[in-house]
Amino acid sequence: MGQLDSVLQYLAFVAKSRPLSVLLDDAPAKIAACVGADVASLYLLENDGQELVMRGNVGFTPRARGRVRLRLGEGIVGAALAAREPFWTARAPEQANYRRFPWLEEDRFPALAVVPIISSPGPLGAIVVQRETAFTEPEVSLVAALTAPIAAAVRLARLLDDLREQAPQRQAARRVTLPGTPLVRGRALGTVVVPRRPRSGDGGEKDGKPASAQLEDA
Repeated sequence: MGQLDSVLQYLAFVAKSRPLSVLLDDAPAKIAACVGADVASLYLLENDGQELVMRGNVGFTPRARGRVRLRLGEGIVGAALAAREPFWTARAPEQANYRRFPWLEEDRFPALAVVPIISSPGPLGAIVVQRETAFTEPEVSLVAALTAPIAAAVRLARLLDDLREQAPQRQAARRVTLPGTPLVRGRALGTVVVPRRPRSGDGGEKDGKPASAQLEDA
């Protein structure tokens, strides 16, 4: 698959409204495909804008999600977001502000590029891509372009999640088994509907007939 096809697939993906969890699950792999990265991570700014949390990733162990955290200004990622400027290097482990997580073994991918995700109210997080060979300026520019639909998708996904949480919870359906003897051979499938209880004072009469008479007529 060529780079253009990867970008078009990514744009089609982020254009659809979807829960934030789905966006965080699938977007990193599509971003990695766009620039040929081995690792792609989505960091979101949380805790009143003071902490960056890796919420989406491809290339590292699944344990990294939610566990890798940086204070705003900490490490290469935190510093880039604090400055609101992209940063890329071919040898990230040699940078003075490099924040190492040994259990990730990320030294295998020394080339790193960080692009902040900027929205109108303020920064939302960052996209980080990593691989063995250096990123070019056009590749970093492409990642920067990919942040705009991510920002819109994150805002929309958060709005949808908030609306779902505010929506009244439907009463859980109850499954019951009704024992009995069939009158004919075969099997019948259908839905059992439980009608509301009669109003207080309602004796169940209809057209002047008591319920027992109605049952006999039926």
